[in-house]
Amino acid sequence: MPDHLPSPFPAEGDTPRASLRVLLVDNDNAEAARSEAGLRARLGSTLSIIRVVSLAQAIRELIEATFDSVVLELDIEDATGLATLAGIRGAAPHVPVVVYARSLDEALAIRALRAGAQECVHKREVAPDALGRVLAFAAERQRRISALEEARVEAA
Repeated sequence: MPDHLPSPFPAEGDTPRASLRVLLVDNDNAEAARSEAGLRARLGSTLSIIRVVSLAQAIRELIEATFDSVVLELDIEDATGLATLAGIRGAAPHVPVVVYARSLDEALAIRALRAGAQECVHKREVAPDALGRVLAFAAERQRRISALEEARVEAA
């Protein structure tokens, strides 16, 4: 995402984009419902959430449609741990991924960040209504990384 484009996640007081597309990857119905409610509380009617329960479904969605962000539970139906993140990053390397997991220790979080996640938060430590803010920060970091990569390619 070039630096001159507006962030898909509006800052406080900014005019929101017509639609924000978030891919929610979580196979726990109750957790997914809480995550979705928290995102809607922060991002409101501009939000379009597509929820899937498996890595195969997530990859299919990422190939077929454009998303502004991914909220990812690492332990889902057909994948666990960093393999889940690797599949998502392989399908959409420039889409910011927020790992929002039930089982996440510090070592795993650091490995996930090194593997390309923009943020890693434990579901017990970050309330679902704060998830929208976490996504906005992750999207901004990804925008900056993409702009730096683009500038480096142009300079070469």
